[in-house]
Amino acid sequence: DGLSVSSAVNTVTAETMSEYASTRKGDLPEGVSIRGISAMLESNNTLRLYLGFNDVDPSDFTYSIDGSKVNLKQRSSDGAYYLALDYGVYSNHLQDEHIYSVSDADGTNTYSIKASVLTYARSCVITKNTKISNLGKTLYLYNKAAVAAFGDEE
Repeated sequence: DGLSVSSAVNTVTAETMSEYASTRKGDLPEGVSIRGISAMLESNNTLRLYLGFNDVDPSDFTYSIDGSKVNLKQRSSDGAYYLALDYGVYSNHLQDEHIYSVSDADGTNTYSIKASVLTYARSCVITKNTKISNLGKTLYLYNKAAVAAFGDEE
């Protein structure tokens, strides 16, 4: 509240953000649901994939990001479960996609989502809430400015 919004946000549309839609593959293991994604924009920017569990133990599953096994994390404020990178994503790499996966114990069912921090920005842009939409648009513009300033090479 009280912040001015640059007119540049009006140049960003749902169509602009279409390339950042997540892609999904496979079957969710029984009892697992996808609750959503969020971006944590802190000193270590990252994307969180939130999972829900219905009548199953979260420890019965295997989790990975980009093919490497990771531990399921739990938010202290409300106990929500999520997967997140263990390292920060630089502002000029918010477009970089990562593959978040969950598999059942025997590997029969594996579900993967390929997404980036800009996938979260896209989800903001397509909402009807103007403030949230402007947040997503601003994040996109911030990333574009960072890529222009620093490039997008490792």
